[in-house]
Amino acid sequence: MTAGGAGRDGCETSARIAHAMAGQRHRGAGRSRSALACSKSSCTAGARYKVTRSVRRAGCCAAALTGSLQGPQPAEGEVMDNQPPNTTTDAGSPVASDEYSLTAGPSGPNLLQDAYLLEKLAHFVRERVPDRVYHVKGGGAFGYFEVTADVSQWTKAAFFSQVGKRTPMILRFSEVAAEEGYPDSDRDVRGFAVKFYTEEGNYDIVGNNTPVFFVRDPMKFSDFIHSQEREPDTGLRSNNMQWDFWSLSPESAHQVTVLMSDRGTPRTWRHMN
Repeated sequence: MTAGGAGRDGCETSARIAHAMAGQRHRGAGRSRSALACSKSSCTAGARYKVTRSVRRAGCCAAALTGSLQGPQPAEGEVMDNQPPNTTTDAGSPVASDEYSLTAGPSGPNLLQDAYLLEKLAHFVRERVPDRVYHVKGGGAFGYFEVTADVSQWTKAAFFSQVGKRTPMILRFSEVAAEEGYPDSDRDVRGFAVKFYTEEGNYDIVGNNTPVFFVRDPMKFSDFIHSQEREPDTGLRSNNMQWDFWSLSPESAHQVTVLMSDRGTPRTWRHMN
């Protein structure tokens, strides 16, 4: 994709996002840290209005997104103190959406030019609140991987190069939302992680024991995990928070039915599919 094509696609995608998001109100669980950190004294509606006016002059993308970012605009000299703070980047720039990332077309791959998506995920993977870390409880074993059939026509990986070749590895199973001390019988999605110690470097494969997942867009991933873990202010889990996220994300319905089935409580590690 050329630079011009990327810009044009990004503009069209942003316009579609603005149209889809128009009229929806921002929810506290989905705001970035910058938005949550804003106070009325440091992030007034008047200041936000000035930001919008300056952004609007930047181009068609900003103009298309103004309505979804700001909602009703104040008249000249009017200040809207009751307007909630916008979701922003760490630098304070308003973002188009806290739920949808930029893609190459409606069902295309995610674009690396989506700076806010990368920033949001970078914050998430660096969180170190003990009770909000996922996949923390699990167990596994060291062993080896042995090639039992010739697969050289499909791969150039060295550890697949010949039949009978063995590669040291480790396999770990885990519960996604469980904490240290949780029972293995807890209803939860199970994760697996495989690490091959090859002569070309470490090769990692990770996944879950379910054929689908709760979200499709990676922009929602950290929000989903936070909805399943303990709240930072009370230290407790919230069923309301869990079902609030699921009900507002219809794409999670398939995974919820899987979780509530026998697959959510596998008998042993050997019984995970």
